[in-house]
Amino acid sequence: MHATCAELLEAQLRQGASVLDVGSGSGYLAAVLAQLVGPSGRVVGVELVPELVERSRNALAEDPATAAMVASGALSVHQADAHYGWTSGAPYNAIHVGAGACRTMSYAKQRCSSLVCADA
Repeated sequence: MHATCAELLEAQLRQGASVLDVGSGSGYLAAVLAQLVGPSGRVVGVELVPELVERSRNALAEDPATAAMVASGALSVHQADAHYGWTSGAPYNAIHVGAGACRTMSYAKQRCSSLVCADA
């Protein structure tokens, strides 16, 4: 599923792009997206479940490449309910919505050049 998402967003995942990952879970996809947009880009992960946010941050800190992205601000993960978006850092070139939130994300369709929903 993550590879399909990256493929669907390929045109928007250029160097320097800004990406929002709603329902970021483990942080794996956010890390992949951050690699694709490079150090001049920015990826923001938003996850509702506090335990997943903690797990994600710990995993990102363990890898030197993602730890450097977090330290530079190019990659971040936040604990919040993002059903109405994440305005900090908007507008986004691409938004990925996971965790079954697609039906409630109509705002994203109006504010983004590309939206991919992975309805689990």
